[in-house]
Amino acid sequence: MLQPVGQWDEADLKHLKKLCDSQYSSPPILYEELATSEIHSIFIINVDDMKTLEVDSQKYRYTVMQAESAIQMEQL
Repeated sequence: MLQPVGQWDEADLKHLKKLCDSQYSSPPILYEELATSEIHSIFIINVDDMKTLEVDSQKYRYTVMQAESAIQMEQL
């Protein structure tokens, strides 16, 4: 869901639809709505400090990808 609209894998969308159907039935979330939806921001919740941080979805994706790269390099 962090990829731009229209670049999602069909199998991922079907899996997401199945998850949504198990939780939301009235009204159901339409497949077309999922396929054209996008995440605008992500909230990171620090329970210990009782703080929240709103992060742009693309910035979050970039940060996660950088962290994954760093972890993979450490494992070499």
